[in-house]
Amino acid sequence: MAKSLQPGDADDHYTRGRVLCHEGDLEGGIAEYRTAIRLDPDYADVHHDLAVALLGKGDLDGAIAEYRTAIRLEPDYANFHHELGRVLCYRKRDLDGAISEYRAALSLEPEDAASHQELGKVLCVKGNLDDAAAELRTARRLAPILAPNDGILGFTYAYEDGLSESDRDGAIAQCQHLIRLYPDFAAAHNYLGIGLQAAGDIDGAIVEYRTAIRLRPDAAPAHYNLGNALKDRDDLDEAIEEYRIGIRLEPDYADAHNNLGLALERKGNLDGAIEEYRIAIRLQPGGPTAHYNFGHVLHIGNTLYGKYELDEAIKEYREALRLDPNLVRAHDNLGYALKQKGDLDGAIAECREAVRLSPKDDWPHFNLGVVSGARGDWDGAIAEYREAVRLNPNNGFAHYCLGFALEKMGDMRGALEAYRATYMLDPENADFKQAYERLLQQVNQR
Repeated sequence: MAKSLQPGDADDHYTRGRVLCHEGDLEGGIAEYRTAIRLDPDYADVHHDLAVALLGKGDLDGAIAEYRTAIRLEPDYANFHHELGRVLCYRKRDLDGAISEYRAALSLEPEDAASHQELGKVLCVKGNLDDAAAELRTARRLAPILAPNDGILGFTYAYEDGLSESDRDGAIAQCQHLIRLYPDFAAAHNYLGIGLQAAGDIDGAIVEYRTAIRLRPDAAPAHYNLGNALKDRDDLDEAIEEYRIGIRLEPDYADAHNNLGLALERKGNLDGAIEEYRIAIRLQPGGPTAHYNFGHVLHIGNTLYGKYELDEAIKEYREALRLDPNLVRAHDNLGYALKQKGDLDGAIAECREAVRLSPKDDWPHFNLGVVSGARGDWDGAIAEYREAVRLNPNNGFAHYCLGFALEKMGDMRGALEAYRATYMLDPENADFKQAYERLLQQVNQR
């Protein structure tokens, strides 16, 4: 450790804390560490070991605070920076923070192969492939035993959406090459699955995820990724099972809780989905997606079944937007929720923002049309419905609402054509069928 043990009571409590933690009594160990810190607040090693114990108890923010205190007290100890970097990367998902800590560790120990390797991984995830390659090659030069992990350059790309198709295809090829060299390298199969899934090859991705799980049954990310692929294929029961396995292996896996919520929601189990979203938010309160999903399921439950509170859904949408102002779906659905509450000015502002952020998406135009119609602006509604239909000719609801708006404006022939398009898209929908047949009869009687 960075500091030798000091005589006195603080050392005694520190030693007892280490023994208790080693025996599995984290609560007792934490209490002893805190006593040692009360007696000697500048004892960096105790802050470090308290961070490790808090991490074991799932207190991620508390652990990070203790790591930062240890670093403040011993800023030149590279290992503290390295460990905090790993926590920020793998537990907090704070990639920029992790990069900063790995760089700090390397400024103190430039020959630390592990920090070069971890920094390379994170840079891959951030899409900085040139710098990532340099770090991974340095790690391999310093410690040849790390050579298999150089393949991370080929497969961690899948966490970023911004890479070009050629980058993605090249990375898939690197993954496949790595697997030829190391057929039992479970992580390579897992990330190859991510790449194949990003390329639209769901079945191929599932094969790779299952191979990764066969090689490493305790790898929670592989179960999570398999759950995602099965969910995309609408195998919801199997997806739910994989998410649950991943959570059993890693109870603090916020993304797994969130996506389990999505699968349960699609199965109609709204209460189960809400429980999972709440857990995801507790584990990762700064994640906008879980807040949005929580708001969405509350919104659906309120609109379709009269369950839950619409105000709570609006609160979650607003929190998602506070965390990510560019989240189009949150603006879009918040606009519709505000329209339901009668706040048409607020609704129109949110819908317009959704259209501004995603002008080529049909649903923001559709919802802007709905809100415009509610304000009596039928010309504006018709313009938005037409744009939604242009962007997605298979949006039956947009055709239907366009027909309704045209009928309001007295354009019966135009309305009939819109209703006909709706009916042709979904002949089994009773509302679509009734609107088309009703207006067809009226027009024919003239």
